[in-house]
Amino acid sequence: MEQVKNILILSTSNPYKTAGVVSYDLFKGFKKNNYTVKLVVENYDKYEDGIISVQNKHEVIFKKIKNRVRKAIFKLFNFKDKNDTIPDYHFDSVHLREQSYSTKRIIKKASFKPDVIILIFSQYFISLKNLKELQVLTNAPIIWQFADMFPFTGGCHYAWDCDGYKKLCKTCPAILNNQYKSKPNKVLLNNKEYIKDLNITAVIGSDWLTKRAKNSTMFKDKPIKKIYLSLDSDLFIPFNNLKKVKLREKYEIDQDKTVILIMANHLSQKRKGIDLILNGLSTINKEYIKNKNCHLVIVGGGFEKIKDKIPSYVPYTQIDSIDRNNLPEIYNLSDLFVSASLQDVGPYTITEALLCSVPVVSLNHGYANEFVLNGETGILIENDFPDSLAKGIIKMIDMKENEMLKIKNNCRNRTVNIVSKSKQIKEYINLIDSFKL
Repeated sequence: MEQVKNILILSTSNPYKTAGVVSYDLFKGFKKNNYTVKLVVENYDKYEDGIISVQNKHEVIFKKIKNRVRKAIFKLFNFKDKNDTIPDYHFDSVHLREQSYSTKRIIKKASFKPDVIILIFSQYFISLKNLKELQVLTNAPIIWQFADMFPFTGGCHYAWDCDGYKKLCKTCPAILNNQYKSKPNKVLLNNKEYIKDLNITAVIGSDWLTKRAKNSTMFKDKPIKKIYLSLDSDLFIPFNNLKKVKLREKYEIDQDKTVILIMANHLSQKRKGIDLILNGLSTINKEYIKNKNCHLVIVGGGFEKIKDKIPSYVPYTQIDSIDRNNLPEIYNLSDLFVSASLQDVGPYTITEALLCSVPVVSLNHGYANEFVLNGETGILIENDFPDSLAKGIIKMIDMKENEMLKIKNNCRNRTVNIVSKSKQIKEYINLIDSFKL
């Protein structure tokens, strides 16, 4: 077996922002282990050596103008977008599966021949046609790290009860325009054709998504490797008591309050289950809320859409979406974190909270059952009933101080060994070493 030297990472997102840090962590990890690595992204910006944008500044400007003009025309003439969809499915336009950039251009930007190609986020950037052409040109095996169901569906990121991705996406429930309901099926079949002969391995960080990928028509015959997405365990840490006191003062929350944290980028998204949590809180006795000094902290956008669902007797602090680097202080404000995600790979907020030694009450979806262990790191709810969620919250709040302290210690000690950056890069290197190059 030849020694792997050159690794090409491809990702849509800016590697310094939000989800883009996933690709940046891999980039740094491979560099640290003496690999020659290039990260080619779609989003234009000024990056450090080894990170290259496939766009130039003029293209970015033109693209923004084009999108604004298109939106204005649609609004002016009341055109119906053929990709009008039900938001719950997070369906991306079928055009996202078409080729945005030529494969030769991508290779030229990389300026080397890769031994292995790793794809992180593909939307607006890399198509299956690109992947096939890249493999023909380089003969490099491809690793695709899945963030959701998008790689193996006809366009949705979350399929809910639809199982079209298992065979055929014939009548897509996500698309409202009947004329275009069959378009996802064409996308799925087209992608299946591209991928059938590819030397490609899916990397997935949860059993929930692995199960669905293995049942999909696109990846049922492809190798799938489980590697947890790493988190920055030096960023997400438990604060000392003095720092926590100052945090409560900063956010004007009394020190004796029992703080219940709920969080989502978009609070009104059905898949995040915020409604379930608020409905659950409404089943908790008013006197209990008062006697236990319960205080709700709600973080995320779209607060106005869920504001009226908060029980009137529950005091709360509302915080808009904040910079990722400030998230640890939000977790450290809290006594417990509540997750009710219904369609999710993680959610990663669970593991972020646990790294900060904050116990979690969660529904059994995503990778919750891999991290939230009853009586060890929190409470796992086996059904999706609001009153069951409420009982889990009460059980956590009523725990004796010594039991709670033990759980808080377990939260970080167990989680940090599973989602460390060093563990992730080691498993990636082991996977690459297993390839017959």
